[in-house]
Amino acid sequence: MVDKSITIKAANNLKSKPVFVNGSNKTLPAFITIDNGATLKVSGIAFKGAYGSAGDVRCGIRSTELPMNKPYKVYIDHCEFYDYNEGSFAGFKGSKSTLADSLVITNSLFRNISGTGINLAEERDDKGIYGAESTVIKNCVFTNILGSAINVYRGGNDESTLGPFVTIENCTINEVDNREQGAAIRLLGAQYARVLNTNFVNSGEGGRSIEFKEFRWDNILVDNCNFYNSGKVDTYYNKALGKGIFKIKPEFTNIKDFNFNLKAGSELSTKSKTIGGVGANL
Repeated sequence: MVDKSITIKAANNLKSKPVFVNGSNKTLPAFITIDNGATLKVSGIAFKGAYGSAGDVRCGIRSTELPMNKPYKVYIDHCEFYDYNEGSFAGFKGSKSTLADSLVITNSLFRNISGTGINLAEERDDKGIYGAESTVIKNCVFTNILGSAINVYRGGNDESTLGPFVTIENCTINEVDNREQGAAIRLLGAQYARVLNTNFVNSGEGGRSIEFKEFRWDNILVDNCNFYNSGKVDTYYNKALGKGIFKIKPEFTNIKDFNFNLKAGSELSTKSKTIGGVGANL
């Protein structure tokens, strides 16, 4: 339980990430739970949800299930979340009645998850309340996820709230949420959203690569993105797509090692050097 400002960082120059696992027979709600008003910085750690015969861990990191009166902040860099084996589990989860002022996740890998990579969709009362004011996801890979890679929800049309603000940039979404009417990324009610330089591959095949549910004043844009063998971008007003939209089969360096950098000279790399291209140093 984190109730203050704290940094958890792997030592420099390690050959691999330290791995958090559950050493007990009990199911744990999370490895790290963030309390009211705390600030958490995590760098260079792997969070493994299932480990041998030990109990499961429902989330790598989550906010407390107790109501907050002060927002929390989270900064995650060069981390890995994997082996969360139930549909309700997640790599990161913002609990109901809690608010992140800032959630910033960079250079991280989410893989082999039966639930959601990043879950900010627990506020379902449709009163204009949401789980994070500002969410920034950059240079991340989401691969082999049964649910959505990123799920953000704000219901209702309360004009007194300005967010959520969501930026997803330079990410790779591979083999994510291919269920019927699924969505690889859900940004329902985001009043400001940018999905830029992102590579969707074999994702959202049963429905959508990205799902919006915007009001006419919401500011949303999807640009310089590639959608190969992936679902549609679903918006109400059909005004989200920019001019840089591709449907090219990408050639990755080494998927087995989660290196989703584009091969030099491949067709997509010659079209745009900024799409996806992450994984070598996660």
